[in-house]
Amino acid sequence: MMRKVMKLMAVGLSALMLIGCGSTKEQSVTLTNESSGVKVDMLLEAKGDTLQKMTQTSTLDISAYGEEYVDLFQEQIDLAEEKFEGITGATYSYDYGDTELKEIITIDMTDTDSLDKLSNENLLPIEGTTSKVSLEKTKESLVGQGWTVVEE
Repeated sequence: MMRKVMKLMAVGLSALMLIGCGSTKEQSVTLTNESSGVKVDMLLEAKGDTLQKMTQTSTLDISAYGEEYVDLFQEQIDLAEEKFEGITGATYSYDYGDTELKEIITIDMTDTDSLDKLSNENLLPIEGTTSKVSLEKTKESLVGQGWTVVEE
């Protein structure tokens, strides 16, 4: 599951290389995507057109999986936790429910040092500058990759 989630994250966040500008009005967009049984919701928060924060929640229905698969999921979670550890502008958490596993990743999009570390760990694909990432261009790119806007 974590590989699928990381792949979705890589595809979804490849748009984060885009530069933003404009007003300082606070706004947000929620997008969703589902692939291979993993539902991913992404909340993008911005000031004007410049992204400030990204929260990604990935949900997997684990009710049909045996204990050996849950153990494999835990191994992937442990690896992800290790990679996110020490990156101050990002948080990684997960929650096992009775029937689902949720993974939550939050990234401060204004912390360029953290964005660089995330990029170096292959946790966030960024090309070009890590400052002033455009909300509108990111949203357009994600929609172009099959994401659906849920709320603006």
